[in-house]
Amino acid sequence: MIMRHLLWPVVVAIAFGGCRYDPPPEVSLVLPPSNSFVKGDPIRLEFSEPVKSASLEIRVWPGNKSYYDAEGDLLPDHPAVLDLCSPTSSPCSGGAVRLVMEPGREAATIDLLEADAFGPFGDPLRLEVTGALEDDAGNRRNASTWFDFQVIEERWDPFADVVEPEDIPGGDIEGVEPLGVTEGFHLFHAEFTSPIKLPQQFHSEVEIDQLSGVFIWVMMDSDPIPDAPNNTDDPALLLPDHGDESFIFTVRGKIKRDQEDSGELVFDTEPFTLSQDISGIYFELQNMVMHGRITVEDGRSRWDGTMAVGGVYMEVNGQGTTYEAEQANFQIFELLEDEIPEDIPTVCEDDLCSHMGGKCDLLPDVDWPPEFLCGE
Repeated sequence: MIMRHLLWPVVVAIAFGGCRYDPPPEVSLVLPPSNSFVKGDPIRLEFSEPVKSASLEIRVWPGNKSYYDAEGDLLPDHPAVLDLCSPTSSPCSGGAVRLVMEPGREAATIDLLEADAFGPFGDPLRLEVTGALEDDAGNRRNASTWFDFQVIEERWDPFADVVEPEDIPGGDIEGVEPLGVTEGFHLFHAEFTSPIKLPQQFHSEVEIDQLSGVFIWVMMDSDPIPDAPNNTDDPALLLPDHGDESFIFTVRGKIKRDQEDSGELVFDTEPFTLSQDISGIYFELQNMVMHGRITVEDGRSRWDGTMAVGGVYMEVNGQGTTYEAEQANFQIFELLEDEIPEDIPTVCEDDLCSHMGGKCDLLPDVDWPPEFLCGE
């Protein structure tokens, strides 16, 4: 593979009689400093060089992972959230979305003129920049570029929204109905595409205070069985990793009812960092937060959302590189009884780290097991 990459410039030079290869323009989605798009934020695209305004075309698709098959193709009956839109046809979607090319034509901005133009806040979405994108010399991409993203109504501040422990365990909060969200064993599935294509699957267990909405996830790294696709989300094809490269991490957050959207359940997590070492490649997903919605589909509780990562650090052979913020859509779905493998850690046990031989990250300010969820 390395040799092929080294020879490619030579092949191009020969094919074009020694002329310098002029690649088509690249496009990137620019995340805000807070690494998530909040209601009212512009959604900004940047290009590696000036592009023709008429060549910029975008669509927005639903990003719920259950809407896609194993090959990543959208299943029937799930239309685009935003049909084809360009600066020349803007405003689009009945005037709800504006796409504007910035002076210099090295960036463009998507503005939501109606706050819910892409559907309910917190829904995972996919932005497509079509392959029509072309620079001034006529070099055309010819293949769409895709970005996972999400627009949330507001950012939860876990440090401002303090719930005193004495207000949580076992007591009633006057006038508050229990959330009724399913606890127990679930499977987490996501796919990062940059800086490397990286599927992530975790066998997980969650405990929830059904009155306050505070929850804790414990997640354990899982791997596909031999000959299974490495991006599978089929519980029958995944086993928890108990070896030296295994790891456990924990996440805390809060569930609440979305008052502006029929009282549906939405969730947010505190920022956390996921670090992992795979066959000598060390990486960190830094300052990561998760936002999304909780629904019940086909008899299973499902948490659909988007992971927003402040930065990605990767180290290979002692050489470290930090990459810009990224987002990836994910789904966490309830496991049926016959899908739960043995020896999965749970929030309310004394020694979570006994399940594996690798890295074990627990919330530093929580005594395990957490009394406010598990009792004495």
